[in-house]
Amino acid sequence: MASTIRNGARVLVTGARSGLGRAFAAALAAEGLRVTGTTRGDAAAFPEGVEPLHLNASADGVEVFVKENAALLDEVEILVNNAGSGVFGPLCAVGPEALRVQMESLALAPLRLAQRVFEPMRARGGGSIVNVSSLAAEFPIPFMAPYNAAKAALSQGTRSLMLEARGTGVRVIDLQPGDYNTGFNAAMERAREGGDVRCARVWGMVERHLRAGPPPEAAAAVLLKALRRGRSRTVRCGGWMQVCGAPLARRFFGDAILRRAIARYYRLDA
Repeated sequence: MASTIRNGARVLVTGARSGLGRAFAAALAAEGLRVTGTTRGDAAAFPEGVEPLHLNASADGVEVFVKENAALLDEVEILVNNAGSGVFGPLCAVGPEALRVQMESLALAPLRLAQRVFEPMRARGGGSIVNVSSLAAEFPIPFMAPYNAAKAALSQGTRSLMLEARGTGVRVIDLQPGDYNTGFNAAMERAREGGDVRCARVWGMVERHLRAGPPPEAAAAVLLKALRRGRSRTVRCGGWMQVCGAPLARRFFGDAILRRAIARYYRLDA
């Protein structure tokens, strides 16, 4: 299939102020595309060539966004659903509001935006929807249950849409990043840990892995390559062990052994 990167195409990238979203928006703008990027906060530091737009990725906020930006959404040829945040801590310590926010911002909002742009894309006979889930959708990180669950929901919703999009000309990509050095940990909400030494140990490992990860521009290069291929698919990106090693281990050893390996890796039984 033909590349979906067309000079002057209308693009919407959510969560474009920092991290992976900023890198995605900047890379697409550099390709000559007309990029609008959303943020829930200050847009002063947006990448050059990216038009800022406010989006509160709650259930109510995304509906306001959809109603107020109907003309833009009708024109979008590439949607990159990237916005989101994380909550770290024992599941029992995560409050109901934080749990709701995780599910709404990481699963409901991107699926709602994908739903909204799909029909215009199908009517035109082409377009691309990229939902940025996570490798955590398949390989859960301890003490991040709401994040893992929301990303798994987004990933499966995206794969379902791939099936529905067959024959329409619309490409659907489930982009699953691993660890990137984006400062994601600095913005992560911390739930009450109650002195759990395992929780503190895992948090230290999460921070080390993110600091040691590739720069976000490396993920943007993977995104551009996937768009140029012009077909629906699941795309994993990050370090070799995350992208290749873990999926191979799951295929050959199954979920039970993989869970034990994850527990051992994070020293949960120490």
